[in-house]
Amino acid sequence: MTSSAATDVDPVWPVEPRVRALAVELYESVAAAPLVSVHNGLPARYLAEDLPITDPMNLLISHDQGIQALLRGSGIRTEFAVTDGWRAEHASRQAFVLLWRHLVVTLAQPWMRADGDETVRLAGLPPLRADRDPATVYDELAARLAAEPLYPRRLVAAADLRRFATSDDPTDRLRAHEQLAEDPALAGRVVPTFSPDRFLDPGRRGWRTDADLLAEVTGTGTDDLDGYLTALRERRRYFLDRGALASEHHVSDVAIRRLPHDDAVGLYRLARSAELLPDEALALEGHLLWESGRMAAEDGLVMSLFPPAGFSPRTPSGSSGDHGVADRVRPLLTDFGATDLRLQLFTVDTDAYVTEILPLAAQHPALSAVPPTRFADDPADLRAVRAAAVSTVGVARSLGVVDDMSGPFVMAVRHRLGRRLDAGALAELVVAGQLSEEEARTDLVAAVAQRPAREELTVPPPGL
Repeated sequence: MTSSAATDVDPVWPVEPRVRALAVELYESVAAAPLVSVHNGLPARYLAEDLPITDPMNLLISHDQGIQALLRGSGIRTEFAVTDGWRAEHASRQAFVLLWRHLVVTLAQPWMRADGDETVRLAGLPPLRADRDPATVYDELAARLAAEPLYPRRLVAAADLRRFATSDDPTDRLRAHEQLAEDPALAGRVVPTFSPDRFLDPGRRGWRTDADLLAEVTGTGTDDLDGYLTALRERRRYFLDRGALASEHHVSDVAIRRLPHDDAVGLYRLARSAELLPDEALALEGHLLWESGRMAAEDGLVMSLFPPAGFSPRTPSGSSGDHGVADRVRPLLTDFGATDLRLQLFTVDTDAYVTEILPLAAQHPALSAVPPTRFADDPADLRAVRAAAVSTVGVARSLGVVDDMSGPFVMAVRHRLGRRLDAGALAELVVAGQLSEEEARTDLVAAVAQRPAREELTVPPPGL
């Protein structure tokens, strides 16, 4: 993208001509840099075996946690068994219709039009237009994918990745990653991510079966809490030894708390016997998240928290004084912030980001505050929160990382949007006299590469 073209067609840029010109210049300094994908829903085996994507559900929904959350919020199932037959087909069509309408609205926004065509092309979709009947589009797309499957390596190659982090179950033997490590085309570029959500939610149906599976895989008994935590530590070490850099937690609540040991042991015993009440399950979940933070401080895995849209409290009855995400995450930072804990907090809520997350990050250097990057939000708002982040905690702890759990076909588009927003925010700060142009340029390059900031660039960058 040239500067003249960018300023003519891309409303993502700031309006004021001087700021806009500088933003485009800053963006072009990182536009061609390879992507660092911190997490994605595409399973590693799809890449290792280049498994074909043969249906609309698999293409657009199965590997996209953001879209799954959108559909679940509308009462639509996103996981089906093979034996579901017609019911799965019907629900798949229903999900696609809702998603199509959402994409039509989202990609119709002026700042997405330039990238919308590329998104459609990479996904193999017909043009996203409101006058198309989504059920008919589903039938056409299903027929085409059945005849001409889409192969995930094509999508990854198109994104020009320096690193790609998959989401992996703690009990996974990571055979696909072993295969990828021996593949010259992908060796060193694809890393696992420890994703223990289903093991940290004792109120979830099936949790006891998962606890038994964890014991089987590790050879460590999980009948009591100490054994359960030991088994989780063993699996974290297994992942670390195979290149994992982070654990990820997509929680319905971020009420992290440290329970007295005896209380936690008692609640765990009740969970194992299926006698846990909902409030007790939430309390134990919060404690298990706290234990995950302690493990992160010990073993060095970055702890990445991905709460749902907003931070709507789901507080146990009888509690009071809940002030949102800051109070709910603070126990981790209070107890481990002075250790080796590294916490990344993601959000899609611009208000919570500015009023809660940034003040918390200002108090605790262990916290990196990742700003929202959403296709449907006003770019001016998304730039504003970035400028506030840079002023509050600096570039290294705010910019460069993009929440790209959005399915592989829009990964490059989402990163490009994030880089333009970062560049625009830095340009605004330069013109306001808060940064020099050289500082902005150097910091943006370091942030996009997810490497040390300008004062440390003489140190050789870390390996993949």
